[in-house]
Amino acid sequence: MAKVQILNISCERRSFEIQQIKEFFVKNGYSISNRYKDIDSNADLILLTSCGRTKYSEDRTFETYHLIKKKKKPEAKIILGGCLTEINPERLSKEFDGPSFSFHSLSKLDQMINAKYKCRDCKRPNTFVSNLLKVSTITCLQQTSDVFKQFDGNLSGLRNILYRMKNGIEIRQNLNQRTYFIQVAQGCSESCSYCVTRKAIGRLRSKPIKAIIDEFKEGLENGFEHFQLCGDNVGSYGLDLGINLSHLLDSISETQEKFDLNLENIPPVNFLQNFNSIRNLATQNRLYGLYIPIQSANKRLLTLMNRDSDIDTVKKMVVEIKKVGSFKIGTTLLIGFPSETIPELNETIRFCNEIGFDWIVCHRFSARPGTPAALMEQIPADEILRRAHYVKSQLINKSFIYFPEKLPKRT
Repeated sequence: MAKVQILNISCERRSFEIQQIKEFFVKNGYSISNRYKDIDSNADLILLTSCGRTKYSEDRTFETYHLIKKKKKPEAKIILGGCLTEINPERLSKEFDGPSFSFHSLSKLDQMINAKYKCRDCKRPNTFVSNLLKVSTITCLQQTSDVFKQFDGNLSGLRNILYRMKNGIEIRQNLNQRTYFIQVAQGCSESCSYCVTRKAIGRLRSKPIKAIIDEFKEGLENGFEHFQLCGDNVGSYGLDLGINLSHLLDSISETQEKFDLNLENIPPVNFLQNFNSIRNLATQNRLYGLYIPIQSANKRLLTLMNRDSDIDTVKKMVVEIKKVGSFKIGTTLLIGFPSETIPELNETIRFCNEIGFDWIVCHRFSARPGTPAALMEQIPADEILRRAHYVKSQLINKSFIYFPEKLPKRT
């Protein structure tokens, strides 16, 4: 039996596709390597999924690829897939000479292995197997290890590290063991000036409400009470169908059975548009998580980002909804966007501290090819790094603050 190793550098939103790919290989007679970090020298085929959202993630993809070339057995083949193949095909053609696919073109895998069972016939899961839990927990521990390396001896800092370790592992265990995931949409309807990911994921493609409700009922019948609605942009659900997210949430709310929802990736403009339905879930104690990526609280920067929204009203509504239910609420910040000033950054920090988010993901701006933001006035990388450290020092300790890319120590 041939063995395939799947090394995943893609973001968590691609988990559905990764599991579909795993099922595809199993159905076609492959065994799946249980090694997720180091290169399996016994694998006959190594599939590397990529990310190209930032320059850091792009570089990491190619560094991993070159490491595979050094450590694989001579006859082992390499396939490269994922978003990077659409985001930077020019670099791909220069550094990689093997077969590749994107998450738009999974059918290419059929020809690559002369498949008897087609990839399109493999179901994307609603629950994730223990292997994914293992990977997620390992990732969490690795991130915690990175944080410990930056520990400065401060007692409050130690409490924050321990909280992050406990919170991170518990979240992953809960998500993978107790949560029923429903992918409600793929692609994105937005046109943020800094984002290159839409080039890879494509236009918004919403799943019909009936299909989602059928999956929801199936989860209830299987004893699940925790549900997560997933997608590249859940907030824009239904806009391509002539409806919006509220139609879906109101349909789900009609059930009399016990459940709660985690709403992933609800941009501020969509949060305002669907506020009443989201608040209704919170009032019914049916909301356990809400993620509103603000990126910035400064109106000028939001206009440059092409993320125009009434940020003052967003703040008012977030404060209001926090009063009517017990749930976790998080956001994302983009640090060092072109022409950002320190007063504008401080405005965002104050916004976050006044709201009191439970968790905040901080990204450092990375100019990506083909985006309008790449043509704007750039802030030097070392200054963006300095600002990232500054943000870390200014955000209140009770928030779980996470930098997806390791934040190096200041020298």
